[in-house]
Amino acid sequence: MRILLIAYEYPPIIAAQALRWYYLVNELAISGIEVDVLTPNIRNIWNFTGRDQPGVTVYRCYPGPFVALSGWASRFSAKSPNTTHVEQARRSFFNLRLLYGFIRRVLDHLVFPDVRTEWLGFAWKELRRLHAQRHYDIFISSHEPGVDLLLGLRAQKKWHIPWIVDLGDPVLTIYTPWWRRLLDKNLERRVCRQADHILVTTEPARELLARRHGVDNQRFMVVSQGFDASGIVSLPDATPTKPQFLLVYTGTFYQKFRNPSEWLSALADLPNIKCIIAGHTGSFTPELSTLGKQITVMGKLNHRDCLVLQKRATMLVNLGNQQTYQVPGKLYEYFGACRPILHVQANMGADASASLVKELRRGIIVPNQRDAIREQLEKLYLDWKAGALDERFDLSLQSVKEFSWAHQASRVHDLCENLLAHLPKRTSDKY
Repeated sequence: MRILLIAYEYPPIIAAQALRWYYLVNELAISGIEVDVLTPNIRNIWNFTGRDQPGVTVYRCYPGPFVALSGWASRFSAKSPNTTHVEQARRSFFNLRLLYGFIRRVLDHLVFPDVRTEWLGFAWKELRRLHAQRHYDIFISSHEPGVDLLLGLRAQKKWHIPWIVDLGDPVLTIYTPWWRRLLDKNLERRVCRQADHILVTTEPARELLARRHGVDNQRFMVVSQGFDASGIVSLPDATPTKPQFLLVYTGTFYQKFRNPSEWLSALADLPNIKCIIAGHTGSFTPELSTLGKQITVMGKLNHRDCLVLQKRATMLVNLGNQQTYQVPGKLYEYFGACRPILHVQANMGADASASLVKELRRGIIVPNQRDAIREQLEKLYLDWKAGALDERFDLSLQSVKEFSWAHQASRVHDLCENLLAHLPKRTSDKY
């Protein structure tokens, strides 16, 4: 079996969808499938150091003029002048980032679904070349961005090869700009109705998409995010040098759907509890600065360092999404770290994250309210002081093995074999 994965987001990018498919394709290769990955040629600014398994071949092509130019600009700005001009270099870099952000927002309004669609023509040319040489059995599109879906639609129409779509996030979400909602909904409907099978990360996402577009929910399969069970044992011991109650959060804050303000406000009343944050903090930097030395913001770390940091925590903090159909990918990494979780529940209705934490006895669930968070942290701190914190939970690796990447990949493998057994491979040899 030979598969082509179309994935704009793939390492060295370390976004959730990129890491999802990095682990899945490597596990698929271990199981005997040949996997080629088509992705843009993007500079490694994330310091990603992972290596693909034999059987995984990555093909990178030109990303398009805007992304290529921004990559060149980042390399240029990294070559800072001598030390007498360091401050000037910092100001220039800051201004460059502002300019880049402004131009990207403008282009995202002019290009559908967003500026990354500039990759479409270059990727399509490379996809045709690869298929002519490699004769793929299955195409997989990883969303997001939407350009991966556009490429998959083209490939399916031209070659009638089984097409799997991974909707890690729905196309239409609460953060979709108002002017693009109808366009996104139409693209999502077209994909759900034309793909041979759709992967989603949660059961609520399956129900949402099936209901929204009138599609049989049997055409969806839940493949959750996961953790690298085999890699856990290779991580170094990261026990703090001195005893302290240490909260760790790895991930990104979002104003609209993953807001940390209540949690940060609760921390201000608990000076004995320290916290480390690794990730993009965005507009919440001023709030973080008010906590002084109580909190350490490490910015974006490479993926391995994040995993080591998770193992070091007394407790891991998971901020639930406002969307009831999403589970932050970091939650599954937290399972692999085998540390207790403080889950801050944003939506007090349905919450797939809270359900998982509760069912697995992996941590504590608390509403996203300052007083409730503070009260719970005070109790947890007292348990820790008494040496009785960990025994409250089931922190074994065995209890979460079903969420390992190896297990998730085995389900994708079975799906691919089933598709090839019941669907025609190719009706055209015109490449």
